[in-house]
Amino acid sequence: MRSTSATTLTAELTEATAERPRPRSISLVIGYALTTLLLGAGGLLMVPAIVFAGGPDAWATVALGQAFGIITAVFVGYGWALTGPAMIAAMNGSEQVAEFRKSLLGRLLIGLPSTVVSLSLLWWMFPDDKGLSGLSLVGTAAAGLSSNWVFVGISKPFALLWTETVPRSLATAVAIILLYSGTNIEAALSVQLCGMLTAVGIVSLRIKKLSGAASAVSATVGYEIPKLRFGVIISALRTQGHGMTTSLISVVYITVPLFIVGLIAPGALPVFALADKIQKQFMSLIAPIVSVAQGWVPNGGTRRRILKRSRQAMLVSVVLALVAFAGIFVTGPWLWGLLGSSQIEFDPTVGIVLAALCAAILLERLVSRACLIPLGGSRQLVYATTLGSIMGIALSLVLLPVMAAVGALIGVLVGLGLTIFVEAIAVFLLHRGAGPRHRMPTRRRPAR
Repeated sequence: MRSTSATTLTAELTEATAERPRPRSISLVIGYALTTLLLGAGGLLMVPAIVFAGGPDAWATVALGQAFGIITAVFVGYGWALTGPAMIAAMNGSEQVAEFRKSLLGRLLIGLPSTVVSLSLLWWMFPDDKGLSGLSLVGTAAAGLSSNWVFVGISKPFALLWTETVPRSLATAVAIILLYSGTNIEAALSVQLCGMLTAVGIVSLRIKKLSGAASAVSATVGYEIPKLRFGVIISALRTQGHGMTTSLISVVYITVPLFIVGLIAPGALPVFALADKIQKQFMSLIAPIVSVAQGWVPNGGTRRRILKRSRQAMLVSVVLALVAFAGIFVTGPWLWGLLGSSQIEFDPTVGIVLAALCAAILLERLVSRACLIPLGGSRQLVYATTLGSIMGIALSLVLLPVMAAVGALIGVLVGLGLTIFVEAIAVFLLHRGAGPRHRMPTRRRPAR
């Protein structure tokens, strides 16, 4: 009896210790933040360099290619960036390597024809300067081959930094230098593309070591890395259908309101475009926080710990959303003047809606990626995103003629709020066991 009690007490103490916050969480945030900073800074610095080298018209052509490339990148990435971290966190080293290989081959299988179709559409709609716009599209679409979701799943941000971020950032730095040195823009974009492909090659060669698949534990009989067949790759693509659909809907939802404003109320476009730019910068700013939470929740190991961590993530997401609202509300006028070069008048109503929109973006990212997906709610996420997108776009169409840019922003905010509401209900039902019976991801250990 005494021995049983001691064993139980030891197990409880072990679990309690495992749940304590660790200093490593700070290093995770720093690691992901460095990746966000380097890639974000490089992307921003490329803009004036392109304008310097080719003028505003050349930048417009590049931006047009990037717009098509962003949508193409959704097909190239095929949802792994959304659902991949939770899957990777629930796997042992050998399974992680196999999943990476399946994803890479599957993404190439889908990505190559998708890129060809996108290029054809781009050149048919905008036949001028096909070389420049085409290179811009391909370079942007190639970002879908990024394996950052693998590193989020195994919680190794510094491995991501050295194997993928550094090669991409160095290539961007070289491209910027070439642009200011008088080299044509096509050559600079080609250097950027080579940097992305080099990063993919480095990760592919080192993924076995990075995942820990080479360790003695993962080398246990029965945990060999399986050989990939065409049928296995197709099966993997099918399992990513929900993640791919959700990513595509999210990209469309981000893009369509801007087109609507430009078509229906062109006079409101500068205000809406500036608000859109601020919210996109905010999304980049919160990426490290989302990445840490996205890897931390499914790494709980047992079902009980995953449930506990998802509840903690929900609570923290609400607190962070309130902080985000306060921060954007206070700094909004300053950000508006800085990014708008003091040429676009600041409307306090727009500032309030923008602050609420940024808070909602943070809340939705954390609830969907750190709470819903680790509980097996990929299908519910598709429903929530679709419903919110339809509501947001419809409301923007109704309010835009009456309230101009503010109306369009309110429409987007209401749609995002509906998405969060549906996601929260799905999380609650999955916690109660009343939702669809998806198997909750838990880390599988090698048999001893």
